[in-house]
Amino acid sequence: MKKRILTLLLVLLICFALTVPAFAESEVIHVVDTAELLTTIQDAALESKLKEISSRQGTEVCIVTVTSLEGTIIADYSEYFYDYYMDDVPAVVLFIAMDEREWDIAAYGGAETAFTAAGREYIGGKILDSLSDEDFNDAFTDFAALCDDFLTQAASGEPYGSGNLPKEPMAWYSILIALGIGLVVALIVTGTMKSALKSVAMQRAAEYVRPGSLQLTRSQDFFLYRTVSRRERPKSSTSSGSGAGSSSGNHTSGKF
Repeated sequence: MKKRILTLLLVLLICFALTVPAFAESEVIHVVDTAELLTTIQDAALESKLKEISSRQGTEVCIVTVTSLEGTIIADYSEYFYDYYMDDVPAVVLFIAMDEREWDIAAYGGAETAFTAAGREYIGGKILDSLSDEDFNDAFTDFAALCDDFLTQAASGEPYGSGNLPKEPMAWYSILIALGIGLVVALIVTGTMKSALKSVAMQRAAEYVRPGSLQLTRSQDFFLYRTVSRRERPKSSTSSGSGAGSSSGNHTSGKF
C-alpha cells in the first residue's frame, strides 16, 4: 500500500511540475489541479486568492485534485502529499478524487484548532452541492472563503465548533412567513377582544341629558393653544475529528 501511494504521489508531482514552468521547490503552490477541473484562468485566480489568504492568516490553504486514487484511501493520499510537499507547516487541504467522487478536508500542523471535526463537516456540507453539480470553481472559491472565515474566528480565541458554527442568514421568504403569521395572530387576538365588547348604538347627545338639567344660552368654539415638538434630525454618518487514523492530520471525508 505504501509503495502504491508513493508511486501515485510521484506521478502527481511530475504532472504538476509539467504544468508549472517556474516551479520553486521551497514555494507552496496552493492549487494542484492534476484532474484538470479548472480552466487556466480559474486556476490562476484561485491560486492568487489562496496565496493571499495563506500569507495573511499564517496557514496554508490548499486544494489538490487527482483523477483516481487507484484503490488508495483518500486520507492516506492526502497525508503523504502533505508530508512530502509541506511537512509540519500549519495547513488545511481539500483533496478531490474524481473517479471515486470523494472529497477529504484535512487539518495539519496546528490548524486542527481552527478546523475542528464539526467545522470540517460544516465546510464539506457547504461545498457539497457545487461538487455534486461539478461546479468546481464555485466549490473551491467557497472553500477558500470559508477557510478564511474559520481562521479569522480561531484568531479571536473562539474557534468554530459544534456549539458555535456560523449562523445561516435568514432567507427573504422566512421574513414574509413570519410577518404573515404575526398578522394572523394579531387579527385573531383583536377579533376576540372586539367580540367581548358590548355593542352600543349611536345616540344623539340630547338623549343622555336629563330634561331641564342643562340650559345653553350661547354656543361658540375657541382655539386655545397648539403644542409643536421639534427635534433635530440626526445627520447620517458613514464609516468606513479525526479521520483515517493518521498521526499527523485530522480528516473529514465524504462522497459527492
